[in-house]
Order: sequence, then structure tokens, then C-alpha cells
Amino acid sequence: MRCEQEAKLRELLDVSTLPGKMENRMLTVVSGLDMVNITYLNFMAFQEETAKEWAEELFNLASNLLVQNMSREDCLQKAYTRLKLQLNPEGRIPVKNIFRMFSADRKRVETALENCNLPSVRNDSIPQEDFTPEVYSMFLGNICPRSELDHIFSDVGAKSRPSLSVEPDDGVHSTTNRGTPVSTRSSTLL
Repeated sequence: MRCEQEAKLRELLDVSTLPGKMENRMLTVVSGLDMVNITYLNFMAFQEETAKEWAEELFNLASNLLVQNMSREDCLQKAYTRLKLQLNPEGRIPVKNIFRMFSADRKRVETALENCNLPSVRNDSIPQEDFTPEVYSMFLGNICPRSELDHIFSDVGAKSRPSLSVEPDDGVHSTTNRGTPVSTRSSTLL
């Protein structure tokens, strides 16, 4: 925790009237993509117990194994949510944010946006209502096509379901063209 010593800040926060030490009511979150480019976000609680609760909950979230080992679908959903929340002043999604998020191959991103009938110039923006989950799914299908997965899902009749399971079901134990049962391969492909 970090304590600001400036008198002006103390007056703004009116910390003199609050009980307890200011250091015990402050919480600083340090975040960043790497260990060099970091950002400090300071929070000040009115009570020490509230700051302790914030710290405990943030630590629980940061050390949660399910959050650290998210599935592919959860990561892509998180990326979609981030794109929908990072709007420009006109309330539109900047195309440059999509380029930043999927920065591996600029030409592939441009082609995928064009295939979805979305603006593909870096300085353009997309109306929020045009960037639906269906359009995002089509964009992902264009940016990283997985035709072998579509083939497997359609072969076992699971095209309408979001995933395959290893439970015995009609057609799930059928084999693909490689001769390996789909039920044993589904977890490694997804």
C-alpha cells in the first residue's frame, strides 16, 4: 500500500475526519502486460475493514486456478466483452482496437473484417449494434478457420451443441478419417 503525503490530496480526500490510519485504508493495484509497463490504480476505503475485504477478494480472484486456466471460449468471450466496452467518444468500436487485440497477422484481420462486411481501415469504427456475438463468431471463424473441427462436429451431429462430451451417445463413438474415436479426441481438439 502506498500513502500520498501531499497536503492538497489529504484535503481533497478529507482523511483527517476518518478513523484509523490512512495507510490501512488504501489499496494499490499494480497491473500491466509485462514487468516494465505497469500501471498503478489507487483505491481509498472509508474503513479499514473494507480495504481488507477488497484486498482479500482481489487476491482470491488473482489466485483462482479457474480464472488463470480459462478455456478458449472464455478467453474469446472476454476479448469480445473488452472490445464492446472500449468505445470511442461516438459510442462506436474503433477498428484499431481489433487490430491491437488480434495483432499476429494484420492482413488476416483486414480480410476477416471485410468478410463480415465491417470496416477494415485502421482509423474506422464499427457501430456497436453491428458487432453482435454472431458477427464476432463469424469474424473469429474467418481469422482462424478450423474446418476440421466443423467437420468433426457435423459428423457426430453436435453442430448445434457448444461442445462434445466423452459420455456414450449415439454416434459419438464413431471414428474420424484417422481412425481415432471422436470421444477420445474431443478434449484435445477444443
